[in-house]
Amino acid sequence: MLLAFSMMILLAVTNAAPSTLRVGEEVLSSQDRDRRHAVEATTNVSRQNVGLDVTTTAPTPTCNTTGKETEFGDPFTFECAKNQVISSVTSSYCSSPSDRAWAFGCKVLTGDDLELNECFWSPYINDFGGIMAFQCPFNSLITGFYSTFRDDKNDRRWKVKCCRPGSYLAYNCLTTIESNEWNDDLNFSSPSGYFMRGIHSDFSTGKRDRRYQFDLCKMKTESTENRDRYNYG
Repeated sequence: MLLAFSMMILLAVTNAAPSTLRVGEEVLSSQDRDRRHAVEATTNVSRQNVGLDVTTTAPTPTCNTTGKETEFGDPFTFECAKNQVISSVTSSYCSSPSDRAWAFGCKVLTGDDLELNECFWSPYINDFGGIMAFQCPFNSLITGFYSTFRDDKNDRRWKVKCCRPGSYLAYNCLTTIESNEWNDDLNFSSPSGYFMRGIHSDFSTGKRDRRYQFDLCKMKTESTENRDRYNYG
């Protein structure tokens, strides 16, 4: 009886003791295994949640002013040299300031008695967010631009410098199509024989940008009869 009782006690102790599992050189009890499995399961869930919670954002656009003469958001004044008129306009858009950086080119007027004089600056030709439709009067041509930017309007206001080319008259005038799409580069050059006389623009609140068109004209000598008829004073 005593032997049988001793065997029963030994079996009970053996069953109550946690079992062990050898993993490489590590010996883990059944309780340790359960704890490690629970930790690994929690860690995996955390990793999954972290992966789900992470949101990717688009990289901040680079505002590149390479090749431009102005800075984003800054006012600027550009004027051609004496006896030159605006011949090209380029700009690049950046969404961060909702503005454009600009560069302008000029070309020399050639011809007898073709000299620019009677120059003047226009008043502002547009309101912030408003339509722009301006043409230099008295057969004059565009020789410069002034512009200022306002952050809360995401837009620019413009002034234009006009100069009259002596006794020459503008003729065969035309208005170009839009020279740029919303938020895209603008690259415009006057065709041979044409000179810039006006500028047009519309503004998109949603795009926070403008599209631009230009008035171009050829120039011809004004006869004495035409001078009397136009009477420029």
